[in-house]
Amino acid sequence: AKAEGLLETDDNHAFFRYAIAEANHFHTNIEASRKAKNMPNMPGAVARTSTMALTNATLPYVQKLANAELADLINTDHHIAAGVNVLQGELTHPAVAEALQKQWQTPVDLLSGQRHLRSA
Repeated sequence: AKAEGLLETDDNHAFFRYAIAEANHFHTNIEASRKAKNMPNMPGAVARTSTMALTNATLPYVQKLANAELADLINTDHHIAAGVNVLQGELTHPAVAEALQKQWQTPVDLLSGQRHLRSA
């Protein structure tokens, strides 16, 4: 996989290459485990109902994101805030920061202008 549209000199190039490699590694492990246990692809077996279930679970969040300012959502909806990994160019999720060995801060702190960097 390749980080499309990024030059080798771009700051984000290494991050995107890392993210793509991790995603490929995760997918490979899941597929190997599934095949080893002879587990069927259940969403593929019930495509219509699994699509409806996924839509029902995600649509309220899509509607919120479409109809409100992200800053307001982060301050009022902890589910949305928990899903933010990067905001204003800063890492906001501890697991991402740990994987990259970088500091992070909460989205709420970042939006309020407070500078509370945390080490991963």
